[in-house]
Amino acid sequence: MKAFTTAGTDVMDLDEFCERMGITPETGRSWCRKELIHCVNVGRAYKISRAWYEDFLRGGGSATSFPQAEPEPKRASIRESIAAGWEPGQQSQPQPKAA
Repeated sequence: MKAFTTAGTDVMDLDEFCERMGITPETGRSWCRKELIHCVNVGRAYKISRAWYEDFLRGGGSATSFPQAEPEPKRASIRESIAAGWEPGQQSQPQPKAA
């Protein structure tokens, strides 16, 4: 059986994309799941358009900047929660006030 390859086609697999970008495959999969890059899930593999990739490198298309992971929202510390009126046994802690 002949192995499938994306060489010479208009799509690249995730491993090739990650190698070209200098990122780990785990980061690439995370970006695909978060839809930070344009890709198609084919079975268990992600495929990325070479045209989109080249446009991305030029800063065009819908991705005008390098994908960044969004920071985790700040959770209130126990001290802040108690000061805001939370007591142990309540279902959730109050969120910290925005500065």
